[in-house]
Amino acid sequence: MAKHYRADGREALELKPEDEAIRTLLNACVHAWETGNLAELIALLTDDAILTMPPTPTWYQGREAIRTFLTTSMFAGVGHLKGYRLIPTHANGQPALAIYRRTSADGTYRAYSLQVLTIDRASGHIAEVTSFLSPELFAHFGLPQDRAG
Repeated sequence: MAKHYRADGREALELKPEDEAIRTLLNACVHAWETGNLAELIALLTDDAILTMPPTPTWYQGREAIRTFLTTSMFAGVGHLKGYRLIPTHANGQPALAIYRRTSADGTYRAYSLQVLTIDRASGHIAEVTSFLSPELFAHFGLPQDRAG
């Protein structure tokens, strides 16, 4: 049983290529990030979702806390010269997103963070996001450091 359940009681979700619900959820995440639609992204979370960014000691719990953080950081100023491109992947048997951030006008997006997602099977929503702000991790996943817009 230990391989199927986490210590907090949420069922660990192994990503399977044929899992249509997970593919749909990841595609919705990609769409929300890439279009800068924070409301759409927040709607994909459970009410008590948790966002952590190791090794940073801060964490955010609940849709409103996560919305406030993202509004003032990740989505602040998203527009012509700032935005994101994502690649769905997996890490430790869980769905993950490789996030590339646009940092210049030339249209190049640079590796920014790898987000590992814990999905609540009952609701089909994201219960936990662990975001690693370590672009060097991308190479371990066979992902490029740069991505064209």
